[in-house]
Order: sequence, then C-alpha cells, then structure tokens
Amino acid sequence: MQATAKVGFVGLGSMGLPMAINIQRGLRAEGRVLHVWNRTAEKARSVVAEGAIQEETLESLCAKCNIIFAMTFDDAALVALHATVSAHSMPGTVLESCSTVDPSLVSRLADKAGAVTLVSAPVFGRPDAAAAALLTGVLAGDQESCDQVEPHLRMTCKKVVRLGTTARAANVVKLSGNFCIAAIIDLLAQAQTLAEKNGVERGAMVDVLTELFPGFSIDGGLKDVGLVRKLAQESGCSTPFADIVNDHLARTKEEEAGGSGADWASLAKVVRKDSGL
Repeated sequence: MQATAKVGFVGLGSMGLPMAINIQRGLRAEGRVLHVWNRTAEKARSVVAEGAIQEETLESLCAKCNIIFAMTFDDAALVALHATVSAHSMPGTVLESCSTVDPSLVSRLADKAGAVTLVSAPVFGRPDAAAAALLTGVLAGDQESCDQVEPHLRMTCKKVVRLGTTARAANVVKLSGNFCIAAIIDLLAQAQTLAEKNGVERGAMVDVLTELFPGFSIDGGLKDVGLVRKLAQESGCSTPFADIVNDHLARTKEEEAGGSGADWASLAKVVRKDSGL
C-alpha cells in the first residue's frame, strides 16, 4: 500500500502547514501528490504552490485518500473529523492523528470498528522545526497501519519513535513531554525571579526563557496541562507540579490582557507577582 497510497492532510495551522509542505515535497520526489483540505481555504496557498491538490471539501479528500494526516487543536475537532472520515472514506483508510489530545479519546476512536483505522503520531517541535523537517514523531497503533504511514511521517520528522500497537501510548508520551516543558518553564520562572531578587537584570533571564520555550499559547498550555492532570488522576499518579503550573497558566490568562494568545513563558509574570516584584 505504501507505493500506491493516496495521502491527504487536514489542518493547515502553524504546525500542520509546514508538515504538509514537507510531505508534499517528499511525495513529489516519488512522482506522487498530496491532497489537502483546510476549513480556511486561503491557508493552503503555500502547499498548493508546492504542487499539492486542494480539495474543495473534506468529504472529497476522504473519498480519494487512504492515508489521512490530521492536525487538530483539541478533542472535539478530532471527534468531528473522525466521524467525517469514517462516513466518507474507502475501506482500509488510515487516519493518522498528529494532535495532542486525551489518550482515552484515542483509545475510543482506535477501538471503533469500521472502514477507518486510527493511529496516533503526535510530534515534538516548534513550527520552525516543522518547516525544517526536524520534528520528533511518536507513533503508535495497529502495526500494519503504522508501517503504512511511517514513511510519510518521516518526510517531516528527523526521527520517528515507534511505541507499539496501543495508539494511546503516543499521546501519553506527548503529554508527558509537554508536562516536562511546562514544568521547566515554571521552574525557570522561579529561577528568574530568584535572580532578579538578587540584583540580576530581569531582561537577561527573560531572554533565556523566550529563546528556550516560545511558540505555544496560554490556551494551548492550559489544554495540555489539563489533559496531564486528567491522565494523572485516572492513573492514580501524583503530579503536584501540574497543579502549580495549571494555576500559574490560569492566572496568567486571567490577569494579562489578551493572555489566552500570549506565549506560555509569560507565566513568569505570575511568579514575579507572588514574589513581590
């Protein structure tokens, strides 16, 4: 199926678009073409310029493609997409979710009988890493389906780690990794405040935070940390740092004008406030 697969990509946001461009370039080198669809059609211009075919509807993409990459923001978007793909795709279609979503949702969708097999392949990296094909992908699900999609995932990743046949495992790893990032940001915020309280210029530490951990909104951080807390509760796992980070992110969103779209490194301001700065 790898040689004859028709590949589609849904969700051309800040991460999805550069991934789609890389996959289109990889397919073009093989004499093939990527089919794309996005709710906002204008976002497809740059990948179409690379030779991709823009489908007018999601249903038309589903009818033509037997491997479909999906980069959705949240659980509800993935549920809606899965329903459409299931209703309009050919038997044997593989839906590859690259999204950061609830592992329990992935389990439910992966266990559904029907024409579509869901595998999970969230990625680590910022949009600039996606553009340079330097992402790290974690792939899990039905073995044959993962074998079919892995070569295409490698077109946009420097490394792909296989995590077995349980699709939710990839999302557990993705959430665990994002939890580490969030916790480190909060830890660095505390370190910045400690340095500032001892006479170190605030701008120097802010520059470090900005360079190390930019590119993720407060809403995105809250979503992922919320999923971490849910997973920890379901697993009987103690993650007190998740509660601290969640509190700081929520307060940042509440206290900062336009905070929902701010970079999540801005939670340093809450730590400063708590320290009297």
